[in-house]
Amino acid sequence: MGRWRQVYAGAWGFLLAYLVAGCASGPPPMLALPMDAYPFRQEQAGVRLGVDPLFSKEAALTAFPRGGDTFADQGLLPVRVMIENGSTEEISVERGNFGMILPDGQSDVALNPQDAFGMVKPTVGYWALLPILGQAGSAAREIGWEKQFLSRVLQEGPVPAGKPVSGFVFFYFPEGEQNLAGTRLTLAIKTPSGEERAFSIPLQGRRDIQSRTVAPPPVSKPAPSGQPSDGPVQTPGAGGGVIIKSPAQ
Repeated sequence: MGRWRQVYAGAWGFLLAYLVAGCASGPPPMLALPMDAYPFRQEQAGVRLGVDPLFSKEAALTAFPRGGDTFADQGLLPVRVMIENGSTEEISVERGNFGMILPDGQSDVALNPQDAFGMVKPTVGYWALLPILGQAGSAAREIGWEKQFLSRVLQEGPVPAGKPVSGFVFFYFPEGEQNLAGTRLTLAIKTPSGEERAFSIPLQGRRDIQSRTVAPPPVSKPAPSGQPSDGPVQTPGAGGGVIIKSPAQ
């Protein structure tokens, strides 16, 4: 029996090592986006700030394949930002200088990344049902989530002249709120000379409106030769549009 116990324990140990390696493997890299891809932008004295709040579950899941669809339910709003330093001197970017002003006037500072991850980290779930693995398996799964999460955080520190920096900052946003209208993202950037550039960008977005595919209007068939048409006739244009002619034309 002792031998079989060793074999059994060895098999489970191998499986655990396999799961740990899989869960803790490096996260897929975050794709870089140009400034023009950010829906909300502002410039102050040569420094440009682009902002993209991932307000929907689909958008968050695209950026965070491991668990992004749970962010909204936990009240976490990830905001992707890009800063381009087009000025002639170095600037300093600090997480604590990002803020969010809600429609009721309440102001919040961007969350510490570890605190933000603590809001959405996975629970034990089915891992606890497996013999031997239990909490160890859950911990391995959490490591994978955390590595992905932290790899996307905006890096604080100096940004040399002519260089960009991008990443995510995180805010608490009530899970029951469906509309970003009236919310503003703020940022104060300082230079070594003491000059400050203050940004305040209005945000927009809704969770309760689903995108709908609108069917194109039917194209009327021209009337037989010699007979007038009862309605307007649509003819494809040279540039891909549609030319509409009424019967009187």
